Parts: sequence; C-alpha cells; structure tokens
Amino acid sequence: MQQSEGLGVLHIVGEIHKEFMLKAYKAELLADELKRVVIEGFVDDVYRYTGAADLVVTRAGANAMA
Repeated sequence: MQQSEGLGVLHIVGEIHKEFMLKAYKAELLADELKRVVIEGFVDDVYRYTGAADLVVTRAGANAMA
C-alpha cells in the first residue's frame, strides 16, 4: 500500500462479513496502515461519510446513494 498521511478508508461490508473482512485486512496490512481503516457492518448515516469523502466507491445504485 502506498503511504498517504491523509488517507482514511471506511469499508462498509455488511454485518455478516464484518469479522471476516477485519481478519483479511489484518492479514494484509501493516499496523500503521490498519489504523487508517475503519470496517463497519452497517451505517445509517452514510450521507455524512459520502459528503465528507473525496472518493466514494460503491456498488449501490443512484437511488440508494440519493
């Protein structure tokens, strides 16, 4: 992973995948990289995150994002 001091990642994975993804990130990232990753199963205020983000990658459709 290329280092970027201001980079933070929020990965919303679904409740059933949360533990699996946490283990996967821990296996692949260094400790200082892992500090900048937040894994959530579900968020009900996604608009706050998308509004603050510089980049959003999603598989959701336009209606879900609106």
